[in-house]
Amino acid sequence: MASVKVIPAVVSLLVGASVQLTATTADSAGNVLSGRSISWSSSNASVASVNSNGLVASVAPGSATITATSEGQSAAVPVTVTNVPVASLQVSPASANLLVGQALSLTATTRDSAGNPLIGRPVSWTSSNPSVATVSSSGQVTGVTQGSATITATSESKSSTAALTVTSVPVAAVAVAPATANLTVGQTVQLTATPKDSAGSALTGRTVTWASSNTAVATVGPSGLVTSKAAGSATITATSEGKAGSATVTVAVVPVASVAVTPATATIPSQGTLQLTATPKDANGNTLTGRSVTWTSSAPTQMSVSSSGLVTDLADNVTVSITATVEGQSGASVVTVQAPVASGSVPDPTLLPVASGQA
Repeated sequence: MASVKVIPAVVSLLVGASVQLTATTADSAGNVLSGRSISWSSSNASVASVNSNGLVASVAPGSATITATSEGQSAAVPVTVTNVPVASLQVSPASANLLVGQALSLTATTRDSAGNPLIGRPVSWTSSNPSVATVSSSGQVTGVTQGSATITATSESKSSTAALTVTSVPVAAVAVAPATANLTVGQTVQLTATPKDSAGSALTGRTVTWASSNTAVATVGPSGLVTSKAAGSATITATSEGKAGSATVTVAVVPVASVAVTPATATIPSQGTLQLTATPKDANGNTLTGRSVTWTSSAPTQMSVSSSGLVTDLADNVTVSITATVEGQSGASVVTVQAPVASGSVPDPTLLPVASGQA
C-alpha cells in the first residue's frame, strides 16, 4: 500500500455536531485497495473525538487533527469546532418596579436559531441611566434615585432589554419632636418632623408641610418653628406624602413676678384723693399689660380705694397701706393724711399730695 486518503479533507463543526470521515487506501499506481485495516485517532479529543469507524464528534470549541492510519501510511484532516451562535437573547423579568435602595437580579437566556438554550455564553450588562439604576456584571440591578432606566444584556452581538422604574420608598409615618411643648406668650419652639418607612427607618429629602389647628394661639412656619400668640392650646401637624404626625402646644401668659405701685409713698390733705398706678412685671422686670388688678386698703373705714386705684381720705391723721394685687403678686403704697388746717391758716405746701421725692 502506498497511500491513504481521507474525505472530506477539511472539517468545520459546531459544538455537538458530528461528521463521518471516509478513508481510502491505494497502491503506488493509485489503485484502490480494499479490505485494509484502518485506525483512527484525534490529536485533541477534548475538542473532537473519533471512533473506530471514522465518525467525528465535536466536543468543545477549538482545533484538532483527525488521523487515519493503515499499514504505516496515514492521512490527516484538520477539524475546527466552534460554538453554536447565539441567535437570540431573553432577559427576565422584562420589566420591573424598584424602590430606591432595593436590588433585583435579572437573568439572560441565550438561545440558538431553533430556540434551544445555550449555556456558558458570556453576557455583558449595561444601564441606560446609572444615576437611576445600576447593574452589575452578573445582572443585579440596584435602584439609586427616582426615574426610569433600560437594562441591556448583550451576548455575541445579540441583545435584549428590561425596563426599570425606580420610585421612592413611601412614607408610612411622620414623627414630630418634641411631641408636647409648654410656652408662654411670645416664646418660640422648633419642632422637627421625621418621615419614616414601614420599618421605622428615617427617610430623608421628603417634603413636609406644617399647619396649626389654632393660629390665634400658636402659628407655625414652613420650617416647623412655632410662635405662641395667646393663652390656650393648639395642635401642630406635619404632613408628608399623605402621612401626618402632630405635637400639642400649650401656651400660658407670662406669669406676674412683681407689682410696682406708684407713688410708693404719698401725703394727701384731709378729705383729699390720690390716683395710684399699679404696674405688673415679669421675672426680668419687663412690664406686663392687660392684667387685672385688685386694690385693697389696710383701713377701708379711714381711707378707701376704688377698683381703678383712686384713693380717698375718710379720716384725719392716719397712715394707710394701699395694696395692688395681680395674679397672686402684690405691691403697696403708704399714704398719709395731713392734719386738718386751722381756720384762716395756710396749708404747708410740703404736705400737698405729691409722690415722695418729687417735691
